[in-house]
Amino acid sequence: MAKLVPGEKIILTDDTAARIAANHMGFKVHGTIGILLRAVRRKQQTSTEIAETLRALHLHSTLYVSRDIIDYALNELLKYSDGA
Repeated sequence: MAKLVPGEKIILTDDTAARIAANHMGFKVHGTIGILLRAVRRKQQTSTEIAETLRALHLHSTLYVSRDIIDYALNELLKYSDGA
């Protein structure tokens, strides 16, 4: 999925090959985890809500996300913590 933003080239994808190719083409690439963290930074969701989503993503999603990535994201949430 690509979104046209004047002056920016952004691609949203979790596909590794697509991320690598997009980076080489000069796109900013964001995946599921980045989008979830951004929602907290923009105060669209609380860190508690996103922490629950991240844990569920790891346990119940067909999207493979390693435990290390989940732990990294949960640690990032501490910067915006409301009790996550």
